[in-house]
Amino acid sequence: MHLRHRAPGFVALVAAFSLATGCAAPRIISGMTFSDDQAKFVYSRANTLETGIIQCDVADSGALDNCKKLPIVFEKSGGAK
Repeated sequence: MHLRHRAPGFVALVAAFSLATGCAAPRIISGMTFSDDQAKFVYSRANTLETGIIQCDVADSGALDNCKKLPIVFEKSGGAK
């Protein structure tokens, strides 16, 4: 399935993010990947340090379902050697 078939689902997700944030700063999607049945979106919340990944199942119709935040753990590095 091509990205153009998934566009309605993507628009719905962006609209849901906008409505779900209420008075909070909006989430800005900075990247996305699609496989046959899965979509992942990288987002950041405006004016905050919050960054995350949302993973959704993609139906044959292109609709997004079962969306959930994936945990991100940043590890402190010893630096480049």
